[in-house]
Amino acid sequence: MRPPLERGLSRLLAALGGSLAALGACVPGDGDRETAAGPGAGPPPSIASVAPASGSTSGGTAVVLMGSGFSGNGATVRVGTAPATGALANAAGTELTVTTPPGPAGAADVVVTNPDGGEARLAGGYAYAAAADPVVLGVAPGGGPAAGGTAVTVTGSGFSTSGTTRVLFGAIPSPGVTVLDSGTIAALSPPAVPGALAAVVNVSVTSPTGGSGTALGAFSYELWLSTGTPLVARGAHTATTLSDGQVLVAGGYDRATGASTASAEILDPRTGAFAATGSLSGARAYHTATRLPDGRVLVAGGAGATPAAELYDPAAGTWTLTGGLAASRYWHTAALLRTGRVLVAGGIGSGTGTAELYDPATGTWTSTGTLAAPRHAHASALLPDGRVIVLGGTAVGVGVISSAEVYDPATGTWTATGALAQARERHTATVLPSGRLLGAGGIGPGGAALASAEVYDPPTGSWTAAAPLAAARYAHAAAALPDGGVLVEGGYVTAAGAYAPAAELYDEALGRFLPRAAGPVTRVSHAAALLPSGDLLLVGSDFGGGAGAATLYRGAASAWLPAGELAPDSSDHTATPLPDGRLLVAGGWSGTATLARATVWDPATSSSSATGPLAATRSGHTATLLPTGLVLVAGGRGAGALASAELYDPATGLWTGAAPLSTARERHAALLLPTGRVLVSGGAGGNSETATCETYDPSAGTWSATGSLALGRSRHVTALLPDGRVLAAGGVAGGVALSSAETYDPASGTWAPTGGLAVGRLRHAVARLANGDVLVLGGYNAGPLATAEVYRPSAGAWTAAAAMPSARLDAAAVTMEDGRVLVSGGSGLAVPEASAVLLDPAVSLGGGGIGAWLAAPPLARARTCHTLTLLPDGRAVAAGGAGAAPASSCEVFGPSPAGGPVVTRVDGQAADPVTLTRGASVSLSGTGLRDPTVSLAGPLGGGSPARFVFPSTSSADGTGVSFVLSTPGQALPPGTYALRVAAGGRLSAPRLVRVP
Repeated sequence: MRPPLERGLSRLLAALGGSLAALGACVPGDGDRETAAGPGAGPPPSIASVAPASGSTSGGTAVVLMGSGFSGNGATVRVGTAPATGALANAAGTELTVTTPPGPAGAADVVVTNPDGGEARLAGGYAYAAAADPVVLGVAPGGGPAAGGTAVTVTGSGFSTSGTTRVLFGAIPSPGVTVLDSGTIAALSPPAVPGALAAVVNVSVTSPTGGSGTALGAFSYELWLSTGTPLVARGAHTATTLSDGQVLVAGGYDRATGASTASAEILDPRTGAFAATGSLSGARAYHTATRLPDGRVLVAGGAGATPAAELYDPAAGTWTLTGGLAASRYWHTAALLRTGRVLVAGGIGSGTGTAELYDPATGTWTSTGTLAAPRHAHASALLPDGRVIVLGGTAVGVGVISSAEVYDPATGTWTATGALAQARERHTATVLPSGRLLGAGGIGPGGAALASAEVYDPPTGSWTAAAPLAAARYAHAAAALPDGGVLVEGGYVTAAGAYAPAAELYDEALGRFLPRAAGPVTRVSHAAALLPSGDLLLVGSDFGGGAGAATLYRGAASAWLPAGELAPDSSDHTATPLPDGRLLVAGGWSGTATLARATVWDPATSSSSATGPLAATRSGHTATLLPTGLVLVAGGRGAGALASAELYDPATGLWTGAAPLSTARERHAALLLPTGRVLVSGGAGGNSETATCETYDPSAGTWSATGSLALGRSRHVTALLPDGRVLAAGGVAGGVALSSAETYDPASGTWAPTGGLAVGRLRHAVARLANGDVLVLGGYNAGPLATAEVYRPSAGAWTAAAAMPSARLDAAAVTMEDGRVLVSGGSGLAVPEASAVLLDPAVSLGGGGIGAWLAAPPLARARTCHTLTLLPDGRAVAAGGAGAAPASSCEVFGPSPAGGPVVTRVDGQAADPVTLTRGASVSLSGTGLRDPTVSLAGPLGGGSPARFVFPSTSSADGTGVSFVLSTPGQALPPGTYALRVAAGGRLSAPRLVRVP
């Protein structure tokens, strides 16, 4: 048996890809020791062993040489050709401790030289091992301000405790790095890239020897984005998110006049523009606004107003008076109860100690239980059990109070509960993910701003101290974000009126506030509204510089997550969402041959399984999900261009032959029309491009010729326009990149020219925007392109969009649920890309075209000629593609629906898919459906999917929603759609519905 040292060295060298023989090294033994001594020298030294016998190429390993004759007065040691340091011998001369120098990987001789010239050599006595690359497992906290300076802890393994270790956030190095041990690094985040609109970056650790490890998308910069300018600079107003995602801003003090105003305006977050809407019947400030289950908004009370209340109708954009309050009040609170009624309590005026209930069904107010303590400038919240708590505030003649009481809708009475430890007014109360309540900031009895915070536990009715705010503040805003954090922003920090310098985020899991950068303007007594996208809108200010500005706070973005493997490896395949939510991946190119194999990938398990093979091998084909639930695959390339077509049945997993195309074609385009037919256009056949087009009728199973394109083209893109026409743009003909575009009218079956692209492009990507415009991006024309253009159907013309950060062709693009366009992979100058970017069409940096590109986490592997498909659950899956070799992996991008609203039944049906009738009322039932936004995304598998948003009404308890399936001015093609509900900044898991 070989001695342990030999076995260990052999394993080490094998790991390095070498061998003892290859390195010319011997196993240390007696025959390998050499000694020499000069004339008159004492007994020469002798080396028996070295422990440890191996270490990092970066050096710095403390080793002990065992032997004899080591001089304790000046012995030197070389490891390889470099001197070791710190030589120290014991008194007996049998042990010599040194620190190894850096050295190349492999075995190195160890040489000891005594001052008298006596020398000992242990051939191959020490083995340098290339340091293992560090591994980064996590970063905490995972986000911070764009200005940088967040102290984070990086955990992992293989971190070097000697030399210089670098930590990079994206491409920017941390300004402060301390390696605490081999598994822990303390670092500071650097500033985000200037001008970024969202930034989720990788965090990489680079060792002194150059090895590196990366955690993908491990850190998110929280950012402030400016949106449109309000028409009126105002403070002490309200901002209410409507059913369609727009925001109603009403009343308040007009900063230009100093008087309360009756004006109101609407912000469309998709465009960032404010537009005037109907004015209130009377000017008011410090009022309340409550969105009712039917979508209307109730405004009640206010300074400068009569006791009257009024209702805003979003459909008409008008206000109407409703039943008047029994008591005048402002600086009160309002809460929507699960019964659908609205509770208002306290306030300044005749109603300071009273409470009233508004019934939307009758439009009347009734008095309810009297508060134990009259109060105004208090805080209020709806607890998870349906009760309402009011806390703190000011009582006339008493001052700032600490008492709290809870209203029970079942009995109509108030009951005292645990009092705050700190009396406070003009504070905030926010429900946490656990159901507990966070009370923060405010003004204390002495008039000073408070930094203290407390947490209320509803089951026990008690308060416990929470970690304090970094900055005392009052008249601030606080909002629960979709990720569970509570953002606290703005306010005064002193009674004299100094403004809070920064925002803070309360993390319930950590039990403390985390620093966040200040918004671009100072605000007090402003309004906050959470948008369906999860962004937080802050608008107006009673004082300070924020009255004339609106700002969006954008937190962490989503990251790519590994999602299992496909079989087989492929590029140039198709990926089609099936009615049951799975993904059908068919055909493609293996790198050496076209494929007939098909795979079904299940997003629920991130796993794939083989399904029936295609009858013909093919790549460069099209696949379309039909209204019947079958998938039509047509054309492509096998031995040559194909005319054959096949149908896949998800129920049986089998393919059956379909009528062939009249023209063999590959690299063509296919799109599901509003009529239910499939339009196939252009493509290449033989040695040239074709202009012919044909449509497939699923009911008859036949193809019919239709109008031809004005110009034969392949590798073009198509998109369905809101009026039902089809846009075809770009492509190639005769080796020339095309800039022309055409539109197809299904009613007449003819093509007509429309505005041309600014630059010819092929192998580009396309996505239909939420407003019905069409985005094309990248592609090839004498080189990869970074430019992007937007087609506006109303004008029949193209407008420049912001250019991508890098040029790429064969990328993939899809419009996400929040309206942003995700672009992944592709290639630039023949190098596959792993990068991904997001276009936000609603944001403009000025002068750079429509929208702005945001950083997105990169793919785990570079891929081009892959597919990027919007899943029914709102995420996007990147599948397959070519890189260094064809890829079999999948990656998923997007937020998990966990913790969001749940739709259990659609029109009373629990199983999918549910067939809906156009123009009919649709009912949804589930949980967490209060203040909903209902949308359909699809048709699935029909090209670039569109998103349709429907005004809806909800029950007060959040268990029911109703909407009308009507899309005035837009074509709703037949097919299968993903129905989702957004509520509280979160999205539900999808329900699949069919529209005949």
